[in-house]
Amino acid sequence: MIKDSKYRLLNLQIDEGTNISINKDLEDLRNKKNIWISNDIEPFNRLGWINKFESTISVIDKCTKVARDIEQRNPSSIVFIGMGGSIQTAKVIQQYLNSYDKHFTIDTTNPEVIDGMVQQLDLKSTIFIVMSKSGTTLETENLMHFFIKMIKDSGIKNFGGHFISISDKETPLQSFAEKNSFLHILEGSKDVGGRFSSATAFGVLPALIMGIKPEAIMKINDKDEVNKKAIKLTALLLNSIKNKKRILIDLMPELYKWIEQLIAESSGKDGTGIIPLNYAFNGETLNLHDKSATTPIITDRIDKYLDLKITTPILMVGCIKNNINNVFQDMLAWQISVSIACKTLGVFPFDEPDVQSSKINTLKILNDSNQYSDGWIEENISNSSIEEILELFSKKSSKEKLIYINAYTSDFLNNVSDTSCNLRDVTNKMKSKYWHYDYVVGYGPSYLHSTGQLQKGGPKAKFIYLYSDTSDYRDKPMYADLQRIFQSQLIGDFKAIQKLRRTVYIIERSKALKWK
Repeated sequence: MIKDSKYRLLNLQIDEGTNISINKDLEDLRNKKNIWISNDIEPFNRLGWINKFESTISVIDKCTKVARDIEQRNPSSIVFIGMGGSIQTAKVIQQYLNSYDKHFTIDTTNPEVIDGMVQQLDLKSTIFIVMSKSGTTLETENLMHFFIKMIKDSGIKNFGGHFISISDKETPLQSFAEKNSFLHILEGSKDVGGRFSSATAFGVLPALIMGIKPEAIMKINDKDEVNKKAIKLTALLLNSIKNKKRILIDLMPELYKWIEQLIAESSGKDGTGIIPLNYAFNGETLNLHDKSATTPIITDRIDKYLDLKITTPILMVGCIKNNINNVFQDMLAWQISVSIACKTLGVFPFDEPDVQSSKINTLKILNDSNQYSDGWIEENISNSSIEEILELFSKKSSKEKLIYINAYTSDFLNNVSDTSCNLRDVTNKMKSKYWHYDYVVGYGPSYLHSTGQLQKGGPKAKFIYLYSDTSDYRDKPMYADLQRIFQSQLIGDFKAIQKLRRTVYIIERSKALKWK
């Protein structure tokens, strides 16, 4: 695999000492021992996902009954509503199975996206599955009430007959579901955090509805196979920690997003964190900014790297295959490996101490309409193009080689035909010309439930917000509240980043297209 005397494709080698150490941590984790730094949260109360044989059988049984009932009702569409870990497993399964004709997932308050999806629904024969661990998630709650109003306006009095809820026990969502006679009310597990919840009802019900067999889910209980994968993935993450804390994940986009959240929220705190990346290519060249360190890459397509021109040492690992029947097992292996890596990194993996600032700002804006006028974003938009901003960054000496692109636009989101601002093309151009930076791209507001913790609690970085004007929806009564929430979330997060004294810009999305 050697490319030349300087840059190489390397196979992962695990030395005996590392192997012994990982196995020891793995055994302690399986026994629910505390291997991390001290924290107000008791780790035992967050490790319900680690040994799940009996509980998985119970969850599958309950979800199977619900899935069969839905099948018998034969709805024209099934819409999953949620944010972050509550919905991401559903999105992974949906992409694996290419199940987009009948199944929809919503994790945004962007009115343009929601409007595009609504046009495809027959509300009288649609079932909505509302998913929120806390039962208080701002976006999820408002989206649920948005669709309840639409159903009521269509002449259906018993809207509860179109809804299913999944939340932890005794949450506001569960109480609302009981009061309004939802079709089914499922419970999550209080000892399992959102990003670790794939093998709970949050992941199991969508999987069964879309056609995954129970046996595929039960593969999480193949302890030897899970451990084998977890050891490799842990070694890869430990290598990343030693080498600039970057890891390139070249897997299916929605699986990448699931892994991105797991790594970012678990490790991104106390000024450190592993940075998950999902790009590398510039034509036939692999370009990464730091040529002094070996970059670990997890991929299901090793062969495609063999003919590339490689400009930095990379470490290849291919233990995760593109196989829907193994996806739950793979997710468990990732959860184990990230939890162990956080011990080495010196952070506690089961909290999100820095995400509240954006939420608090958003609620303040929503509760005080005079605090920020409708024109606030327009007044604070930079006149510079994204290329001009990157050029400015390049001319200034800075240790910050990480840039977050937070896009409050509709590009590449489900059911939106307007892709005039091709964000993928833009990021490819950024990587090509300004390759000495790493870029993490996310869509608002969903990134707030993924990389939001890493952005505020992790290493210092620069920020560019892309904004797509959705003000037309202020004049549409059905969408006005969602438009206001969407805009408030951008402002709230922008203000939270400003308070951290980070370099931050807002630019209109058309300015992202202007390249010399």
